Amino acid sequence: MKRAWWLLALAGALALNGCRAQAENTPSAAVPEGTPTAMVLITPVQARVPEVPGATPIPLEPWSEGASLPQVPIRSVAALWMQPILQVIVEGDLPTPCHKLRAVLNPKVPPGVVDIRLVAEPPAQDVACAQVIQPFKVVLNIQPPNPPVRVLVNGKSAHIVR
Repeated sequence: MKRAWWLLALAGALALNGCRAQAENTPSAAVPEGTPTAMVLITPVQARVPEVPGATPIPLEPWSEGASLPQVPIRSVAALWMQPILQVIVEGDLPTPCHKLRAVLNPKVPPGVVDIRLVAEPPAQDVACAQVIQPFKVVLNIQPPNPPVRVLVNGKSAHIVR
């Protein structure tokens, strides 16, 4: 009887520990107030997504916020579809280290198309900045309303890995 009680206590402890670990890995359903959304149909990502080594995650902004800024040169684009998340990894170059990289999403596209524009916001005119090209690698995590068929970043098409 004493041995059965001990095994029962061990099984209970393991079950409670497993529940606690599962609760820690569950993403929070709350989205911080003021989170920018790129368009009405795209929702902020609420699931955990794998980190991309060496890439900085950047948020998507509304089209009206950055559509008029100059586009940055893109070296490579890759897209990974992890239903319902689309992870887009982009490498390119900023004109200077002082330019701020921004990502805007075109809301006027057919279903299944994701059109992202990466733009460079120039620094203030009174800021002294070294005139050297600044490479970047960023990741965009979005939740499109339809499975993506085509992903464009600054007009460059990305192969979608499913």
